[in-house]
Amino acid sequence: MFIKSLLPIALCLSLVLAGPTDVVMKYFETKTSHFGLAPGETFQMRYLVDDSYFRKAVPTNSTALPRPILFYCGNEGDIYQFYQNSGFMTQTLAEEWGGLVVFGEHRYFGGSWPFDNKTKAMEGSNKQFLTVDNVLMDYNELIKAIKIEYGAQDKAVIAFGGSYGGMLAAWMRMKYPQTIQGALAASAPILYFHGAENMGNDGASFFDVITDDFATVSKPADGLCAEGIK
Repeated sequence: MFIKSLLPIALCLSLVLAGPTDVVMKYFETKTSHFGLAPGETFQMRYLVDDSYFRKAVPTNSTALPRPILFYCGNEGDIYQFYQNSGFMTQTLAEEWGGLVVFGEHRYFGGSWPFDNKTKAMEGSNKQFLTVDNVLMDYNELIKAIKIEYGAQDKAVIAFGGSYGGMLAAWMRMKYPQTIQGALAASAPILYFHGAENMGNDGASFFDVITDDFATVSKPADGLCAEGIK
């Protein structure tokens, strides 16, 4: 199954820069609050889409690519900066699978501001709409619209992301399994929160893992790399 082939090459996600593609910036109208706190209020959320490989991979007698939707869960920044550092997704996987590449921009970042105004969005209680639940629903609704636009209702959707974006990708798979069929969550400490069991008594468990990674880099594994970083 093509989803399983992600695992051996997962670490490449953040290492390959995106080259020239046919990416286009678009806007999607989404609710300011998906949970009734701002009835009738909407704003324009930016997203990037590249359908070049998806269009080229239309089934013929000689090809039968899966043509999934490859969806990047934008995190804390302008969506272009994530696109420009995700060539493994936007080119390698997109070409191999005939994928439809979509990058959703996180609300309150880049050009995606509730009230369509950055200054107003950051005033007082207007920041209350900056929640993970709202972000996940933004992405869920965007994906549904994309499927309709491209006639891709029967295509698998694989979520991607790194760090906080990886957490969003994992949470999308957990919360909306009917929408997301797989997720590649790179460097995503999805359970690393205050009071979580995996934090340990001193809250240092996550950092112990990081230290161990660097400690085994040098040859021989003498720990000099980890000590130097400390």
